Amino acid sequence: MKNDDNIELLKRVQKVEAPEFLFTRIQAKIEDTLPTKMPLSWALGLGFSIVFLIGINAFSVVNYNSGSSATSVKEQNDLGEFVGANQSNQLYNE
Repeated sequence: MKNDDNIELLKRVQKVEAPEFLFTRIQAKIEDTLPTKMPLSWALGLGFSIVFLIGINAFSVVNYNSGSSATSVKEQNDLGEFVGANQSNQLYNE
């Protein structure tokens, strides 16, 4: 019933005429805006940061693969205790 009322209401909606040259005015405003460029210092900083992170990542992977057999389970547990890692699966301290 309510759907039929809505459909009847929509049938009474009339088409509206757009003002002349509206599209032309919109295009002119779009063309008037200046393109924004990223400052060179930001681009260089971002580039150096990405290269630095990739370098650290590659260095870490190479060192981890070469030294994985020398790391004992005790050293790993000591590191886990130092950073406060908990081996328990309990979510709440009750």
